[in-house]
Amino acid sequence: YQNAGPVNLDAFTIKFIEDEQTILSALETGEIQYSGIPTQNLADMQGNPDMTLTQITETGIRYIGFNTSKAPWDNVELRRAMSYAINKEEFAELAWNGQAIPVYQPLPPTIWGHNPELDAESIHYDLDKANSMLDELGYVDADGDGFRHQPDGSAWVIPMATVNGDEWKRQAEVIQAQFSDVGINIEINSMELPALRELTTTGTHDLFLLLYGF
Repeated sequence: YQNAGPVNLDAFTIKFIEDEQTILSALETGEIQYSGIPTQNLADMQGNPDMTLTQITETGIRYIGFNTSKAPWDNVELRRAMSYAINKEEFAELAWNGQAIPVYQPLPPTIWGHNPELDAESIHYDLDKANSMLDELGYVDADGDGFRHQPDGSAWVIPMATVNGDEWKRQAEVIQAQFSDVGINIEINSMELPALRELTTTGTHDLFLLLYGF
């Protein structure tokens, strides 16, 4: 900075805006001076001479959580089968316009403790493996509608809770489509972040899409 020194502000206003296009409009009109932007609008912002764009790598990680305190999510083989159905490279491209880094371990490269040697031993996308494991576990399409049923023959619709907002909706829909490719029917339930965090403490939930980081 030129003339570096204490910055004395008369006021600092934080606005909570969920809709991504509303955020972009507010930036372009000068209603707000700083914000994160959706990755699908990155090219537009790069071409706008009135905007200063700074790109950094997040220290957060998005993940699908299972409630392992109740059946059937206490079955590690079912969790593994579903993990094989997730294509992280496709997720990074479709949900984040190629601006995300697929991670195959609990810590991303931006957090101390990340070990690249763990990646090879992790679960990687394998549609055939996912299908065969689900078949062996008894989750089969009993009526030919394209979706699997539970081993007792009943319908299998899995609620997945996530956060309100366009960013989270886009991520959840990519995951929903990938699970659908192996006949898993996901029902997306969106809610405010505090409500989702509270839900994960109740032991009544099934799947959830959240993030953690520093």
